[in-house]
Amino acid sequence: MIALREFASAREMVEFYRDLIARRNALGQPPAPVLVEIAPDPEPPPPPEAPPPLPRSTMKRIIVAAAQEFDIPMEAVCGPGRCKRDVVVRHVVTLLASELTNFSLCAIGRALNRDHTSVLHAIRSVRRRLAADPILAIKVARVRGRLLQESSEQMTNQGEDK
Repeated sequence: MIALREFASAREMVEFYRDLIARRNALGQPPAPVLVEIAPDPEPPPPPEAPPPLPRSTMKRIIVAAAQEFDIPMEAVCGPGRCKRDVVVRHVVTLLASELTNFSLCAIGRALNRDHTSVLHAIRSVRRRLAADPILAIKVARVRGRLLQESSEQMTNQGEDK
């Protein structure tokens, strides 16, 4: 069997195979090497169906929905506060915005007065927290469900208006 190998030129390839055949003959093996076909990589499976992205004006709706669910003022989500309660809700907002909108991390950060690296940290942090805290996971699921329901109702109403 011959492993894949790149050659600088056709001449180098011919010399390599002549040398290979000569060595095989010296060992008493048949002159023709066994060539292996390389199968192309299989096509990747289709991505799981994601919910349709929410309309572009939804950052405020996400903030309002999360603030209502967690019973904190909306200003605390976007504010400079670092108390645990405010930070967790802010992290939830970043996660939902990354999942349900087409916003970049920079755009999400701008809406929350943070930079994109803070948004990335928040998303990773809240995912770990969700795995360990079932109550938080339930609250996040309720906020997500409410946002998706509002979005589908809004899309249905837009379809009726046309």
